[in-house]
Amino acid sequence: MININDARAKRRAWNFFDRMLKRYEIILYRRAHAYVLRQYQRVAAKVRRGDYDYAPVVNQEENLLRSILVNLYKRIAITFGTMILRESEQQKDVSSRTIFWNHILRWINEKVSRKVVGINNTTRNRIRNIIRIGIEEGLSYREIASRLTLIGKISSIKRAKNIAWTETHTAANKGSFEMARELKMKYKEWLSAKDERTRHDHRLANGQRVEIDDPFTVMGEALQFPGDPDGSPENVIRCRCTMIYRDDKGES
Repeated sequence: MININDARAKRRAWNFFDRMLKRYEIILYRRAHAYVLRQYQRVAAKVRRGDYDYAPVVNQEENLLRSILVNLYKRIAITFGTMILRESEQQKDVSSRTIFWNHILRWINEKVSRKVVGINNTTRNRIRNIIRIGIEEGLSYREIASRLTLIGKISSIKRAKNIAWTETHTAANKGSFEMARELKMKYKEWLSAKDERTRHDHRLANGQRVEIDDPFTVMGEALQFPGDPDGSPENVIRCRCTMIYRDDKGES
């Protein structure tokens, strides 16, 4: 995905990116689904015993979630960083790229804790609302627990898909971006999916070309790469865009 100008070649590059990403989406989906489902099930078991103190249960396995994300971010960064490296003339093992790894590890340390808190906060807020509504409706402990179990089965599937799609996409673009920087690529170009699921603003961003360390402007926000976690949820969640890189400005 370096120095591509032809429209068909760009489309092939996006398709390859998407196929590679799906392998990791499946892995993270399964793990995230099991994690969120257990949160609902454990809270339901506690409520069934007449105990509404759900917060400790939600946070019980946060170290497990942190480990899942850290390990997957590293694997994805290696995969997509290597893809960029192979297209360059600097054929080296990605693990020997000290600057690349320093940036990736620093980014992981900065972002993962925030991700864990955000994921658990979302679950906690949804569980709180289920319990609150159940109490307002006069339901028994057992009835509220049954509702938690049922909603958890449904909600955990959608949540896991969102987590998998968003986090794998973010890590992939971060990995390729940091390798392109280390290879001293001068420009990056936004490459959108360009199908019926593509956000209007992301379709408009397709072809936007900036210097490697400058942000893209998408939906009025500055994003270093598609899926940049510093962007708003509306700009990041389920984004499927990627980037191509060039060592000169190339054709417009």
